[in-house]
Amino acid sequence: MSTNPNYLVLVQQYGSPGSTTPAISVTAPVPDQVAFDLQSTYEPLLPQSFTNNSFLKVASAGLGVRLAVQSLTAQLWTGSTTGDLHIPLEFYTENDPISDVRNQIVNLMKLVTPSISSSTGMMQSPGPQLDFGQLGTAAKDAAGGAFSSITQVGSAGITAVKNLVTNAFGSSSTNLQPASMIDANSQLPDGTNSTVSKQLTTNPQLGTADYWKSLVTNRISIRVGNYMYFDNVVITGLSQTFISNFDAQTGLPNHVQVGLSFRPMFVLSQADIDQIFINPGANSTPANPTVFTMPGGNTGGVGPNTFGFST
Repeated sequence: MSTNPNYLVLVQQYGSPGSTTPAISVTAPVPDQVAFDLQSTYEPLLPQSFTNNSFLKVASAGLGVRLAVQSLTAQLWTGSTTGDLHIPLEFYTENDPISDVRNQIVNLMKLVTPSISSSTGMMQSPGPQLDFGQLGTAAKDAAGGAFSSITQVGSAGITAVKNLVTNAFGSSSTNLQPASMIDANSQLPDGTNSTVSKQLTTNPQLGTADYWKSLVTNRISIRVGNYMYFDNVVITGLSQTFISNFDAQTGLPNHVQVGLSFRPMFVLSQADIDQIFINPGANSTPANPTVFTMPGGNTGGVGPNTFGFST
């Protein structure tokens, strides 16, 4: 197998949140084709008629008229898919069918089959899951941001009422000043002379996937050559076809074809797309440089099948 990372697919799973040492690592040659599908959903959400009167609707339909205008048929965005990928992989025996084929298949299967908790006996997810032991801080941050947002909305409403009363009765209505209801220390001015939550200013990434990735256990990353890198995915399908070409000593198959299907754990944003498609000309080094040892041990006396690149 080539040791050039440009021609390899690397699947890795990390145990604890923030870990840089993979618990499972599978390497296979890059296939001829990789399919990546993204979809956005648009629907006309505006009322499609000026009236709910069924008699008028029927009467207008009889005249060949619909009580609506073209602008009411606007397609409005309702969401996007996470994006599905399907990668055909093949494993061959180069030196040892156990390490080259058998162990690779077993490790891939562990990414789609549940484990059993030793303490409760319950089945647990094989893929990424939020670490509830660390969710306390995240929940506190989220609640703080939500409360500040509610405070802003309430403050804006009170201010609007105050301005309305002031315009109607004059400046003597300044006793309606809502300042006593607002924590000025939790508000900061923005570029439009409005106020934003200090919580969102100190942690503007609270609602992004990057914030929650640090709280994910059993995170799975997949790198395709040197052009696509998914740092947090869920594996949705794994099909295997065993070719009847067996090793003479072990009886294990020397060739297995695998169909790997996966999708990102979170819906992708435009910023995520820039990170997925690696840009070698961006003069930036990806995090977590790692050295990987290829299955098979050595290359026939040339040296160990070891190569290094950043994931």
